[in-house]
Amino acid sequence: MRLRFTAMLAALALVLGASSALAQSQTGEIFGKVTDESGAVLPGVTVTLTGPSLLQPQVATTSETGTFQFPRINVGTYNVKFDLTGFKTVIKENIQVTVNTTGMAPGVYQATLTFRTDSGRQPNLSVPVRLIVSAYQQGFNAGGSAYTDGIGDPWAADRAYTAANGSGYVQSPSKTATTNAAIGGTTDDPLYQKARITPMNYRFTGLPAGTYQVELRFAEIQGKKPGKRQFDVIVNGTPFLIAFDIAALVGENTALDRTLFVPVTAGGEVNVQLAARRSFGDPILNAVRVTHRPDH
Repeated sequence: MRLRFTAMLAALALVLGASSALAQSQTGEIFGKVTDESGAVLPGVTVTLTGPSLLQPQVATTSETGTFQFPRINVGTYNVKFDLTGFKTVIKENIQVTVNTTGMAPGVYQATLTFRTDSGRQPNLSVPVRLIVSAYQQGFNAGGSAYTDGIGDPWAADRAYTAANGSGYVQSPSKTATTNAAIGGTTDDPLYQKARITPMNYRFTGLPAGTYQVELRFAEIQGKKPGKRQFDVIVNGTPFLIAFDIAALVGENTALDRTLFVPVTAGGEVNVQLAARRSFGDPILNAVRVTHRPDH
């Protein structure tokens, strides 16, 4: 008997920079249903997803309703293989999703993707897609050099803030830390192996009005034990993380990320302050990124 690939969906939630100079983050999911030639659903089918953007193949098994899902994958080209004992293996190649935002104004766009399948019952399948085009995005590998992460997002080399460049750290004297140790909980070790330490601010100025996503990335790379490094993170004057203790939360050399959303008026700024607590060591920050989010 033959497996029938009745539906392959690529449901995308995209956040893209409006300019090629801005970082682009493109993730979504692939999901669908497997049936036999009679149209009966097939549970227990092994579904293997491969593609250039994957570090290793991803494997799923169809549910009792014949469905499968691969969440949080990158936009790109993929091959999908379906295996079940007693059935002929089915391979679907070059399933491709691409996005081009050249010339698009910042905002939220609604679109529909149409997929052609080999299903006699539903040969064409329409999938709604939401595209988010950002007016601003800037990220820094704190204490480190430029880096492109595993999903293709560029992080700029760390730099001091000036009125001319509009974004960077404010710290005197400048002080950084580094490690060669592997970092747990991430495949982007270089974003966590360097850090800026001691009290500091990161300023992002002259921003368009809107809501901004602030991403902060941390790792305890100096061997501090729980209780030995606690600090506060204050964003635009509002406390966000109080007595933040990385080692107590995840231990040493392990990635720990935090995110918040803040409103900004036209020409305003995002100011991320890391403040020391007396007798509890220096603040530490491994990476920071600010993104305009018109969907919030």
